[in-house]
Amino acid sequence: MRGPVHYIPILTTVVALLFATELFRRYRKRGGLHLLWWGIGMLTYAGGTAAEAYVTVFGWDLTVFRLWYVFGALLGGAPLAQGSVYLHLSRRHLHAAPMPLEQLHVVPPPVLPRSRLLRKPPQS
Repeated sequence: MRGPVHYIPILTTVVALLFATELFRRYRKRGGLHLLWWGIGMLTYAGGTAAEAYVTVFGWDLTVFRLWYVFGALLGGAPLAQGSVYLHLSRRHLHAAPMPLEQLHVVPPPVLPRSRLLRKPPQS
């Protein structure tokens, strides 16, 4: 039997989407690349918690696990950190900062299908 704590991912997905919407709204109104990066980070976080919510309601699925791994583990924290970089560093230092992060967001998906962790488990 599932208790109330199992349904927290559903609530966190809704809150993350609402927060991302507000961040993007503020970005359009005021500018500031930190808001854009934080909005992207909240969307990736919402993707991870949505995958968890799916598992809570419908059960475990390999494709959903892969989505959780990409959104929650690989892409989850980097945009939030990049937003903080844009908030705290001077414009003079920012030109070099996003390059590694942009490459990180391009590299994982092609590498992911070969990962041992994400291979389909053997049938017993």
